[in-house]
Amino acid sequence: MMVRSASVVLNRLRATWFGSVLAVAWLAFLVFVPWVRQCFGIAAVRGGTGGIYCTWNPPILDPSGLEVALLVLFAALITIVPLAFPNRPTLLAVGFGSAAISVAMILAIHELSGVTFLVFLLPAGILWIVAGIRRHAR
Repeated sequence: MMVRSASVVLNRLRATWFGSVLAVAWLAFLVFVPWVRQCFGIAAVRGGTGGIYCTWNPPILDPSGLEVALLVLFAALITIVPLAFPNRPTLLAVGFGSAAISVAMILAIHELSGVTFLVFLLPAGILWIVAGIRRHAR
């Protein structure tokens, strides 16, 4: 029974060109990988040390509960929907939808450090689009 379930999931992942795996990797990258460099200056008091100190942090640093909930909901939606319904319209809708949201967010936010992580979601959307087009061609 377990082998059959794993086989079904693997076949659906192949049918969707592993776009869901990329979406989960994007979420993990966004939350856990230190990517953004943040520097701050500390003025020295007499006899103390001061200077510029830098740290590396994940793109989402200290998010509110609503931000995390929306992010996880979005990632779950674009990960599970193509696996549950691996047909052409669903793959194209999820692919174009996630790519459009990524591009819109990149254009809306002008801070470079704040949008670099959105570029990594585009390959997942492109894979779903290609999978939807290829499924139609067969």
